[in-house]
Parts: sequence; C-alpha cells; structure tokens
Amino acid sequence: MTQDTATSGLQRAIESVGGNQSRLARLCGVKPQSVREWIVKGSVPPKRAIQIEKLLGIPRKDLNPEIFGKG
Repeated sequence: MTQDTATSGLQRAIESVGGNQSRLARLCGVKPQSVREWIVKGSVPPKRAIQIEKLLGIPRKDLNPEIFGKG
C-alpha cells in the first residue's frame, strides 16, 4: 500500500461526511487544519484512523497503510 491508498481512504472519509473537511474534523474532535495536514502528509494518525474506521467503516489500513497495512 502506498500514500495514494491513504489519500484515497481519507478522501472516502471526507466524501462520506458530505465532502467537507471541517465536518470530518468535528466528527473526529480535531481542528480542520489537522485534516488538511493529514491530506498533505498522506496519512491519518493511528488513533484517528481507528476512530474513523469505527465511525465511518473505512478500514484503518486505507487511512494509514504504514502502520496498519503490514502483515
């Protein structure tokens, strides 16, 4: 898996909340700037990846393949 996978997973998360980065930020309890940083970095922090998986059903390995894509 690559950074593209994480970007794709994050894009699906944003789309699932109406295409709004701020809405995803509120859902996760973070500032919108954090979501923008995830996009730039191409990876969601592990804690937030687990949270998004629970809330939206997007697999954590698609949000942070470096940590969860192994094995």
